[in-house]
Amino acid sequence: MTDIKVKKRNGRLEEINLDKINKCVERACQDLSEVSASEVVLDASLQLYNKITTAEIDTALIMSARSKIEKEPNYSYVAARMLLNNLYKEAFG
Repeated sequence: MTDIKVKKRNGRLEEINLDKINKCVERACQDLSEVSASEVVLDASLQLYNKITTAEIDTALIMSARSKIEKEPNYSYVAARMLLNNLYKEAFG
């Protein structure tokens, strides 16, 4: 998976940073019971491909959390937190 490049918002291509993705999801899962950041990342990682945009990564993570809401309602907070973070990035760069 290390040969995957990410197209950043400014158009540059960079190597994928899995630590950054993990930290983002861990923040969204913070202080919530019965949720797993690693499950969200693992499911979303199936959607990753070379030259994927950061917006598509964000969407894959949100959709991964959303798919788990039926199993555990706290995943709705995980998805909402990640969506709010995306809106913040769009509004403030």
